Amino acid sequence: MTIRELFDRVRALPGASADEDMMLMWLNDCEGVIFHEILETREGFEDGFDGYSDEDLEVELLAADPYSVLYVYYVVAQTYLSFADIERYNNFLALYRDAYDEFAGFWARNHRQKLDAEVKL
Repeated sequence: MTIRELFDRVRALPGASADEDMMLMWLNDCEGVIFHEILETREGFEDGFDGYSDEDLEVELLAADPYSVLYVYYVVAQTYLSFADIERYNNFLALYRDAYDEFAGFWARNHRQKLDAEVKL
C-alpha cells in the first residue's frame, strides 16, 4: 500500500477524515515504531527510516499486504482520538494492536534476529 492509498482508504471511512499533514504525522509515528521495534532488530531489512514527507505519496509502506491494514487502523484511531471519541479510538486501537502483533509475528518467524541487535527489555 502506498501513502496515497492509505489516505484514500481513511477518507472513505465515515467520520474518520483528517487533513493530510496530520495523517502523515501519525503515519510517521506508526512507521517509526514498526521500524525500530520490528524491522531494525532482524535480518532482511537493511534500509533506514527517516520519515515521509508530502512528496512521498507514491512510496510503499514498510508493512506490505496483507498487514498494511494496520496503518488504516492506526490513522483512524488517531483521528478519533483527535475528536475526543474515545470509544471509537479504543476500538480502532485494538484492531491496530492485533494487526501489529500479526505483522511482528510474521516478521519474527521469517527473519532471524540480528547478532548485533540490541535487546529491548
